[in-house]
Amino acid sequence: METQWAYREYKLLEELIGNNTGLRFQGSQKELLIRAINNRMKQTEHSSLFAYYKFLSKYDGLPESGELEKLINLITIGETYFFRNIPHFKAIEQYILPRFITNKRFHLNVWSAASSTGEEPYSLAMLLRENLPNFEKWKVNILATDINNEHLIKAQKGIYNPRAIHNVPTNYLNKYFNKTQDEFYALSSAIKSMVNLTYFNLNQREWPKLINANWDIIFCRNVLIYFEPYAQEKVLQKLSTVLNNKGFLLLGHSETIPVRSTELA
Repeated sequence: METQWAYREYKLLEELIGNNTGLRFQGSQKELLIRAINNRMKQTEHSSLFAYYKFLSKYDGLPESGELEKLINLITIGETYFFRNIPHFKAIEQYILPRFITNKRFHLNVWSAASSTGEEPYSLAMLLRENLPNFEKWKVNILATDINNEHLIKAQKGIYNPRAIHNVPTNYLNKYFNKTQDEFYALSSAIKSMVNLTYFNLNQREWPKLINANWDIIFCRNVLIYFEPYAQEKVLQKLSTVLNNKGFLLLGHSETIPVRSTELA
């Protein structure tokens, strides 16, 4: 498909999307982008790539256009599941939470920065509810953000297929999920109510007040690997400014912190 388009026009469009999202497109990601662009060109009735580029760039990617959001929804895939990468959750339970419990602060701010369809922040909510002693005394603030509005809508519904819950401990599954008639699993309102779901683009220039909090724990897993190096560093620098001095940042197993991001050392 790409060979049918002028290379220069494709690169202009790729650059526009990358500048607004921080995403880079290589290998299968590039193929995904091409399919998404083709889909949106048909939906918006643009016969040429350059015409679609002009349409998309009309607001330079600002949300007023709505089109960038629709394109992003097609190129960001939320394939995940509860308690993904168990060692991270073990670290929370066995190493990180005891530090906050010992301090007897009774408040905890947690941010899931790329929450996808909700499995990650809801896993954290269950973990905290089960492991913070005298939970009713704690003020727990869990923020879950994502760049894909369709993911957030699914997270709000809180209904998941069997594949998504395969890692959930049996006692959590019995306590916090109800099986539906069509063999799906509905998450309890007790857990859903603990999480504040909202749209946020990690790559946007100014971070809103909601994000500029004093976070004790930040999960930013398996998202920076899709960013351009300059965008990775920019996001990490911003994360360092909103993380509590004694807070914890958890990245994906294949993600690393650049040497220049000394604030997170």
